[in-house]
Amino acid sequence: MITPVALSVLLLYYPDVNRVTLRVTAFVGLYFGIMNMLTWFVLNTEFWWMGVLHLPLLMNSIIGLICSRAIKVRTSYSTE
Repeated sequence: MITPVALSVLLLYYPDVNRVTLRVTAFVGLYFGIMNMLTWFVLNTEFWWMGVLHLPLLMNSIIGLICSRAIKVRTSYSTE
């Protein structure tokens, strides 16, 4: 249950976050999001509203993966 909260905090601080941390957290969230979508929309359709409650996890994970690819690797030296 902490994955969407951690992803949201990482996305709030977006350009200044660790790329690996964002990517790993987003990948784990994407895995859980897909499993929840399959569970609540395909296997157990009478509780479809539980799938709706897990949509933010899936959306935050997708956004996190996209953002983790866009972060430029910073170097410790100056080009001045």
